[in-house]
Amino acid sequence: KKKKKKKKRLLAAGAAACLLLGGVAVALAVVFPREKDATKSGPPKESQSDMNGDTSQKNIFDEAESEAEADVRDSQDILLSILTPYTAEETLLDSTTPQGQAFGQLIEELDASDSAADKVRVQQRYALMSTYFATNGDSWTNRDGWDTFSENECDWYGISNCKGFEDGTKTVTGINLGKNNLEGPIPSELCALPDSDFFLLDLGENNLGGNIPECIIEFRSLENLQIFNAQLSGDLPAGLLTLPVLTKLQLYNNDFSGTLDVLFEETYSHNNGSISKYIDSSFASMLQDLRLHNNMLEGTIPAQFGNFHVLKSLHLWGNDLTGGVEESGVCELRKTEDLQVFEADCQEIGCTCCSDCK
Repeated sequence: KKKKKKKKRLLAAGAAACLLLGGVAVALAVVFPREKDATKSGPPKESQSDMNGDTSQKNIFDEAESEAEADVRDSQDILLSILTPYTAEETLLDSTTPQGQAFGQLIEELDASDSAADKVRVQQRYALMSTYFATNGDSWTNRDGWDTFSENECDWYGISNCKGFEDGTKTVTGINLGKNNLEGPIPSELCALPDSDFFLLDLGENNLGGNIPECIIEFRSLENLQIFNAQLSGDLPAGLLTLPVLTKLQLYNNDFSGTLDVLFEETYSHNNGSISKYIDSSFASMLQDLRLHNNMLEGTIPAQFGNFHVLKSLHLWGNDLTGGVEESGVCELRKTEDLQVFEADCQEIGCTCCSDCK
């Protein structure tokens, strides 16, 4: 009996072991085929909801990009409407020009702040930025404020005078950048400065070249213009001595040519054209200091010079002038002792009243 019981126990244990091994085999058979199938089928496919999410995200980016492009177009249109009276549109859109560089900087400012769209502010910053880029501003001796185009132009180096208004606006009325390593011609865009009370421009002792923009006479409040030792050339600006309150004009040691008559020339529009005329001898000037020596000016001294009743100093030597002193009335001014200094090439112009002959 004992042997029979032991045999039954052995049979039961064997059966249990067989069942256990069978279960393991079934499990393995189920698992391995699935892994193989998964390897063949590649990565799992994205659900429709995932695909829709990616599409929505792409649409958001596209919309944001479109809005940014629209903002740039809006800024550009605003600036073009303000600046095209001073500069051709194609020049403004050309990023290789000083004007295009200034235009690009203004677009960035306009995108950052709506207040940058103020017309006076745009004109003023454009005039100054164009001058900076046109005269190689990165090489200036002192470019504080200009190098970052800080918000308040009145804090920039060389902005010598500003006028404030109740609304907080400040406009530039004086610029003194003399002896500051400016290199390159004075851009006509400088005339975009908006303040009618602009009275001082000193750019002397720089390597400018070119000429003085004709639009300089639009500054009817200009009192002091000094651009000497600057390698300027061409004709003197027409009508420069018709500015009503000009007291000091120093353009010596340059290469100006032409005659002195042009200084009294006025140009005005007529029937879609322009007409030039010379003001007559009744013109009374506020001029006190006139220095045009060491240029290449020719012709005679105009009769209008005799009406410079407050003139204290006149320097005309080192030119190719050929007379007209007596006819101009300059010697009569010397008799009144108001004209204290009159320096000229005495022999060439037949001067008998010069204080110093060169």
